[in-house]
Amino acid sequence: MKNKLLLAFIFIIVPVLLEGCCEDVHKYQVVPGNLTATVYNVTNFEAQDTLAFDDFCIAIDFPEADVNLLSQVGRLSFGASAYATSCADINEFTPGLDSVTITANRDYTEDYPAGTNLSHLFTAWYYSVEIANGQVSGNSYTSVLRQAVENVFIEKAYPPSANQLYLYYQVFKPTVPPSASGEPVIFTVSIAFKDGTVASSQTVPVTFA
Repeated sequence: MKNKLLLAFIFIIVPVLLEGCCEDVHKYQVVPGNLTATVYNVTNFEAQDTLAFDDFCIAIDFPEADVNLLSQVGRLSFGASAYATSCADINEFTPGLDSVTITANRDYTEDYPAGTNLSHLFTAWYYSVEIANGQVSGNSYTSVLRQAVENVFIEKAYPPSANQLYLYYQVFKPTVPPSASGEPVIFTVSIAFKDGTVASSQTVPVTFA
């Protein structure tokens, strides 16, 4: 009987242990301050108010945010898909994020009249711009806009060094164009926190050429 239990441990429990990984749990205290929502052309990251729909993005930032790392704790995680190469750090924020809302001051499409929440029509992108030559690279890493907001706070917790080579942008990009491309539209981004705080910012009037 003991031999059978030993064999079960070797062939069942040990592989599970090997598939486990160590995750770091980071806990941050956030005082967000004012939100800015800036319209950029993603080809060169210059601020523009008239541009092609495919080049349009809204970059979000909390320029005066105060973010402090309260604790960092490593923990072992197990699971059939929890291989060491797939483990990701877990970030927790106080106050936590409640919602991200994007609205327009006019009818965006027939299905989305003025004031309708458009957030599910946007995806979150991450861009880096090389300071030396302005070369832009970007990746769509998630469809969850709150992840972009959290990434802004994480970047604030680790200030860049004096010899920084890149500028980094967390942006929202729409997947559906407005019906009337020639009419200017003002977007409002509102980010609500679980303590009741709401940070909002309007873009400049944008015309899609």
